Amino acid sequence: MVIETAPPQSTVAAPSDASDLHGALDAGWIVPGQHVLDLGCGLGADLIYLAHHGVHACGIDVSAASLVRSPEQRAQVLQADVLHLPFADETFDVLVDRGCLHYVPVPARPACVAELKRVLRPHGRLLLLSGDNEDSTQTEVQRTFEAWTISPLEHGVGYALFVD
Repeated sequence: MVIETAPPQSTVAAPSDASDLHGALDAGWIVPGQHVLDLGCGLGADLIYLAHHGVHACGIDVSAASLVRSPEQRAQVLQADVLHLPFADETFDVLVDRGCLHYVPVPARPACVAELKRVLRPHGRLLLLSGDNEDSTQTEVQRTFEAWTISPLEHGVGYALFVD
C-alpha cells in the first residue's frame, strides 16, 4: 500500500473547526513522518492539513459522495467502513476520529474497537476528538475502550487512547 504525503506549504490553514487537531499537532500527539488514518475523513480537509505537516495521511469514509477531493490533495482516501478496514495489521501509528465513533451502533462498537486495534502499530494511539457529545464522555470512552490506556487531551476536547 502506498501512502503519499503532500509537500509542506505554509499557506495551508487548519480546517476551521480543527482546534483540537491543531492542539494535537502542537502537543506532539501527531508528529511528522507518522502514518495516520483519518476515520470518517469526509471531504478530506484534515487530511490536507496533516499531509502539509509532514504526516503520511490516509483517510476512509463510508460515503462515496464525501470522498470528492481537490486536485492538490495527495493523501490516499478510500471508501471503507470502520468495521472492515482494508489495511494490513499494524499499518498506522495514529488513528484520528473526529466524529466517526458516534455513528457506529453501540452493539457494533466492540468489533469496531477490535478493528482499530488491529491496524494500529504496537504502542499506537487513537486520538478521539469527537467533541462534546454523549459518546465522548469519560464514562462512555472508558466503557468502549476498556482495555486501552486513556488520557484526556490538554488541548481541545478529546482523548488519547493507547494500545497497550
